[in-house]
Amino acid sequence: MISHSILSLSLFIISLFLYRYSFPYPLVEYLSVFFPLFLLGFLPNFLYRRWGRIFTICFGVLFVRFGALTGALTTIPEWTSLHPLLWGAILGILSREHFLIFMGRGKQTADISDKDPIRRRLALNPSPGQKLPYWMEPDIWMVFFLSILVIERTLQYFPWSFETGINFADGFFIKGLSYREAFGLTWMYWDNIVPVIWYIFTEERCSSDLDNPNKHWIIGLTIGYLIQAVIILEQTFLNPNLLMMATGESLKVGRVAGLWRDSGSASWIIPTLGLYLAWKVWERRGIWRESSRRMLSIFILLITGILGLKLGKTFWLAYGAGLFGFLIYFVLRKILHPNDWIQGAFRTFVFVLILSFGFSLLWFGENQKLVPALSHASSLLKKTISGEKLDDLDYRSKLMNASMDLWKDSKFFGNGFGSMIVHLKDLKSPIQERPRNNFVDTPANFYLGWLGETGILGCLLLAMYVFLKTYIAQNAKYLLLLVIPFMTGYQITHADGAFVVFFLLSGTRIIENSRSKLLSKVDLMKIIWMVFAIGISLHYLVFAIFRHT
Repeated sequence: MISHSILSLSLFIISLFLYRYSFPYPLVEYLSVFFPLFLLGFLPNFLYRRWGRIFTICFGVLFVRFGALTGALTTIPEWTSLHPLLWGAILGILSREHFLIFMGRGKQTADISDKDPIRRRLALNPSPGQKLPYWMEPDIWMVFFLSILVIERTLQYFPWSFETGINFADGFFIKGLSYREAFGLTWMYWDNIVPVIWYIFTEERCSSDLDNPNKHWIIGLTIGYLIQAVIILEQTFLNPNLLMMATGESLKVGRVAGLWRDSGSASWIIPTLGLYLAWKVWERRGIWRESSRRMLSIFILLITGILGLKLGKTFWLAYGAGLFGFLIYFVLRKILHPNDWIQGAFRTFVFVLILSFGFSLLWFGENQKLVPALSHASSLLKKTISGEKLDDLDYRSKLMNASMDLWKDSKFFGNGFGSMIVHLKDLKSPIQERPRNNFVDTPANFYLGWLGETGILGCLLLAMYVFLKTYIAQNAKYLLLLVIPFMTGYQITHADGAFVVFFLLSGTRIIENSRSKLLSKVDLMKIIWMVFAIGISLHYLVFAIFRHT
């Protein structure tokens, strides 16, 4: 507990310092965002374990644009971060655990019905028990690897030597891009990813093996999703301008965003979380009646479909793929249980009929909302058949080609974590063909983006980490929800995207830790992961030094 507290506090201080260095908007504005979010994370987790989990996930879903929504950020309202909330939650958990130890947890018996509030608190927050050695935790070495990637970029962007050290004075890395701005593009990714990983790791590290935080996280996720759904419905049908501050071009193109970063984030997060919640409801077999599970799952899917009326193409790709997956699952299930086939087929037919009728009323009603969309789709199809280049597809194609150019230039190590925008602005970079009109953006595809920025070794480490986490948590099926969205964007660019991605990876543990410890060779796999993570990370550092010299 002490070692974890020291390391957490160190990461917190480093995070604050480097975030302020990377994004130096006025201190008063930063503090007016930081303190409310920090307290929203700290207080619930310090006071109550259950409510702390629920509120942290719920606020993480809702407050990515907290600075813009409250008007606290006026200099750079577009900048978003969840690190105040998550570091507040982390320090709240650790403060609670140290307080309970100080009050005698483990040294005296306590009962939930005890009238003494301190003794009752001791009963409600049992000791986490014996945990694995700190160095065997996979999350430690993933954070280590990401930190090494940041150090590698630091050595690349800033002037330095072995004699004088690193010079952090203001200057320009390339024309129009300073050292600070280039570094900030990399630090933004670290700031989006690491607090999420560390929060989930801290919560599980401080929980007993029989206490699965996921049951409380799902409650918080459901509450947050329902609030987002209500806001998106109001934006779609009543007031498009509602709470749409600092959402980029979303309003101009007629899209909604809810409380997410922008319509791009909403377009993949809404179907992903909707399908996840529908699947979790269906999995309540033996707890809820099948008819209740079926109706609630269908209701969630219907609401999710309606939420996509003013979202991007990614929504329909992810949502359609998810529905197709559900259909395949149910068809296979009916084949394996032929006695239920006629009844199931009839219900499916009625569901499709109702769904079709509902969408017909929405789209072909008196407002004829589908006519412009069909006309636009028809024109795009004609252009595609005639061989004309579509602007949006052309930009995405150029960005994907740029990722491949970066990978070809450095196949094993990539060209730097979070460096795509830097290379697009640098005329001497390995990118051969840039998007028209000096268009600059993050990678258009997660798979190619990660490959181009971290190389083969970075992809190997990420694949090993994902495999190990899913093997321990037995939650690989939930990650299938990310396959399509990863083809359409670089989800870790924004704080809400990284939050959802790593929640699905690390926060959806199905089995208890006590059972996961019985999995075959899991300790050996953790040791192998640790060796690879340390070895490959140090190779990145050595490569950065040699490339500079």
